[in-house]
Amino acid sequence: QPLSLQTHPTKEQAREGFAHEEAAGIPRDAPHRMYRDESDKPEMIVAISKFEALCGFASIDHSVELLKSMGWTAEADTLSAEGIASYLAWSFGQDDIPSMSHAPEWLRRIAHLYPTDRALRIAPLLNHVVLEPGQALSLPAGNLHAYLHGFGLEVMNSSDNVIRAGFTTKHVDVNEFLRIVDTSTLENPVVEMSTDGTFPSPSPIFTVGNLTTLHRYNDCHRIVCGYLGDWDNSKHLLRHPEVVLVEAGDSAEFPIGDAWVCTQH
Repeated sequence: QPLSLQTHPTKEQAREGFAHEEAAGIPRDAPHRMYRDESDKPEMIVAISKFEALCGFASIDHSVELLKSMGWTAEADTLSAEGIASYLAWSFGQDDIPSMSHAPEWLRRIAHLYPTDRALRIAPLLNHVVLEPGQALSLPAGNLHAYLHGFGLEVMNSSDNVIRAGFTTKHVDVNEFLRIVDTSTLENPVVEMSTDGTFPSPSPIFTVGNLTTLHRYNDCHRIVCGYLGDWDNSKHLLRHPEVVLVEAGDSAEFPIGDAWVCTQH
């Protein structure tokens, strides 16, 4: 079951949206509430198993060729002539869903679950990626994404601000989505681990790295997530997948198994 096609606001957009919904008297726990706090929500996901996702917009040339190969001529022509932002608005105004007979297998899977969802026209514009265990995606504010299959460790700023575009039974606000989504293209959404054992982070608040980073950030709170084997640090026995909080100034040893360390700055 894929997670919804969604994006998240910048800090400024979150503050504006939160103030607007507060002034409108929308309860913070209302199903149609989008801005439940004033924080942005950059995310990173590290694949634990083979992990399939849609992440960021591919180049227009690539998307046009894909749409043509699917027999979606009107879609290809609209994207080529109008660009991504106008194509998104146009897509939400269409009532019929084109044939999936020549669509990629991953799109047919989504269409089987959401056969009338207008976001089906949008999905082919995104980068379809399959991560191997240990690879990661970095998702800054505005990035349009959906997780399709697999297990991963997701790390994010503390926020519940989600703007959904489709593939969900939850609230979808087309106008707000079109206002905040980042329609710039992303050539390669997969981020590579640096030589210091960390991934480039979309946020100054957190870092994700391998076990070698545990002692480097001893002055910060760290969450250690283990997903293979049993680990013993004299206080905890981890059986995959479990997590341990290592507070600032504390040390711990994890001699067996593999792990990711999430550091709060």
